[in-house]
Amino acid sequence: MIVSNIIQRIAALGRLWTASTPDATAWCRLVAPCVLLSACSGSSPSSPVALELDGVSSRQISASVGQVLGIRLQTIGPGSYASPPTIEGTAVTFLDASFVGPQVPAGPTQVFRFKAVQPGRAILAFHNPSQNRTVSDTVLVH
Repeated sequence: MIVSNIIQRIAALGRLWTASTPDATAWCRLVAPCVLLSACSGSSPSSPVALELDGVSSRQISASVGQVLGIRLQTIGPGSYASPPTIEGTAVTFLDASFVGPQVPAGPTQVFRFKAVQPGRAILAFHNPSQNRTVSDTVLVH
């Protein structure tokens, strides 16, 4: 969504400037990718971008060593997911878990954060004991 908005704004500026400046098209072709790349990168070129997604059972997630992963789980009904989750493998380490808003009547939303520490595979199992429900995701670190 953010990237799409940036692209639309750059295109609009390019069209506006092209109408008044003959060499503006070439300039926009040169500058637009740089602006887009810097907007999409992390705070520094060497820091991997954080990845946040919704937990879905049986999903495979790809991550780079050093990348921080955030997995968001919504509980429908009573209870919440246990923290820390079960981790099978050594490719990721658990950082923390938190309840996030906005609060909804259905139940709490939690974000579990992990860091990809070495190449390999890790299976994450999130268990909600109140509902006897488990969500498992597989992380492939490269």
